[in-house]
Amino acid sequence: MSEYLYTTPPLDRSVGLRRHVMTTSMRSFGAWGYRETQVPLLHFFEAIRPGLDPDGIERSFRFVDRGGNLMILRPDVTPLIAQSYARMRSPAKPLRVSYTHKIVRVERAFTRDELESYQIGIEHIGGDSFMADVEVLIVALEVLSKLGLPDYHISIADHQVAEHLLRSSGVPQRLRDRIRAAVIARDADDVHALMVKAGARSQYVEGLLAMASLDGGRQQLERIRAVFPYDRRLGERLDYLERIDDVLTQLGFAEHASIELGELTGASYYTGIGFAIVTEGASREIGQGGRYDELIGCYGKSTPAVGFSISLGSVLQALEPHADNFFDTTQRPPAVAVDAADPVAGLRVALERRERGDAVLITSVNPSE
Repeated sequence: MSEYLYTTPPLDRSVGLRRHVMTTSMRSFGAWGYRETQVPLLHFFEAIRPGLDPDGIERSFRFVDRGGNLMILRPDVTPLIAQSYARMRSPAKPLRVSYTHKIVRVERAFTRDELESYQIGIEHIGGDSFMADVEVLIVALEVLSKLGLPDYHISIADHQVAEHLLRSSGVPQRLRDRIRAAVIARDADDVHALMVKAGARSQYVEGLLAMASLDGGRQQLERIRAVFPYDRRLGERLDYLERIDDVLTQLGFAEHASIELGELTGASYYTGIGFAIVTEGASREIGQGGRYDELIGCYGKSTPAVGFSISLGSVLQALEPHADNFFDTTQRPPAVAVDAADPVAGLRVALERRERGDAVLITSVNPSE
């Protein structure tokens, strides 16, 4: 009976996983009202440069065309959607768009450098900022669940909190990037040493140490609030994060989403909340997102916006060990025997079954053999 087992070769399984991820993601996005959009792969570099992340430019692929123009292959989707929106005449607000696009930039994978990869994501442009932030997080959580990713989690930070503390502390610009990197690495000793070296007051040292804490959660907000009880702007941002956390908790997402103020990864154009998406089995973050209220202003009128993207390659890496959950490797469609010498009768049976919506697997029969 072994010849009747319907097994999936490794190559086909990889293709099937890719289709599962892309179809499932886009179906979820569409169900939330996000319409698919497309942006070109090739662009004039100077036209889109204002909104590109410096790190993205550094890792991008650029060349001079036959007309002497400096061109760039799409290194990030969000700035290109921002540029497209800025050029629209009286665009609807909020605008919800989704995409699945190839990007071209050097990415450090687990064992090699990658040049081409795919981003799948959404952008929510305009509308109420709080509701948009919550909506985008909920859509991300739904997609991660429907993809069947193991132990997925979204860690939520706030770039305004970090920027406010660093700027108010008086730390010189040349040290701020190093301190941010130490916060992201959760290196409390390095954060302390750099802040002391810069001559920052103790309350700002404590605030940055709270962000670098491994504990995470609401206790980070409480630590910072205790040190800065009269900082109105900082308090407003902490209240904002608490509201988001409250809503997600009441909706039952506490297991998969939490405050992690040290997760300051992502593009430099993020201006509000930022979040990292991680899951078991991936060698790196599988996605990132955040609010970017100033990005569209690089190309036209400033408009608040938020979005996220996931890396198709990283998702496939996380799903591969669990691939059998998506494919039935012990069943095959019912067989229809077709006489190779006179196939019409057998093929007619196959077509009738397909018209009913049944699966069919044709087996060729040659009586002469």
